[in-house]
Amino acid sequence: MKINLVRVFTALLTLIGFAVGGKSIFLGLSELSAPPLLDNEYRFFAGIWFGVGCGLAYCLFHIRHCSALYRGLMATIFVGGIARAIGAIGYPAVEQKIVVAIVIELILPVILVWLQAGLEDDAAA
Repeated sequence: MKINLVRVFTALLTLIGFAVGGKSIFLGLSELSAPPLLDNEYRFFAGIWFGVGCGLAYCLFHIRHCSALYRGLMATIFVGGIARAIGAIGYPAVEQKIVVAIVIELILPVILVWLQAGLEDDAAA
């Protein structure tokens, strides 16, 4: 049961990494006529999201044996949530979808690391 829960949420995060990262790498901020440097930075961070998706895809099939990689990827998502929260503090009204993303990025990685650690314990027993 626990392994299925971890895999389902890891698969969702993998798809988010691939979808958001992949789309943003190719489209960038071209629709907004953003300055080249801002568009370049945006595409770089999209590449990081895509890379997180690749790492999570690997972990998805080796979930019991890739703790260090999994924890590192979850820490990356968690730190991204902290960065997003810091950015949101400076605005008087934050869109609800941003608040939802912050909550997911701050809570889900912690829960998944805890559950994945339990899978290692189960495998060792």
